[in-house]
Amino acid sequence: MRVRFQTFISSWSSWDELFAQAATFATEVGPHRLINISHSCDQKQGVVTVWYWGEDEEEAPKADELTQSATEEGARPEDWRTE
Repeated sequence: MRVRFQTFISSWSSWDELFAQAATFATEVGPHRLINISHSCDQKQGVVTVWYWGEDEEEAPKADELTQSATEEGARPEDWRTE
């Protein structure tokens, strides 16, 4: 088994719509596979993420094999705020 996620992102939909979409997906996943549901808001864009256990035939990558380019210095978007 492997941790999987499904994100629901919108600048136009209401939070109720985003949460309803996530809840529908989480219901399909089932309570035994559901890990968590998280949400965030950045620059008026809502994000809801459903974390769940998924079956995967391919082997999961090792942590030391993953790149961290999104967090490395210089890899930040131009509009990155450090305030």
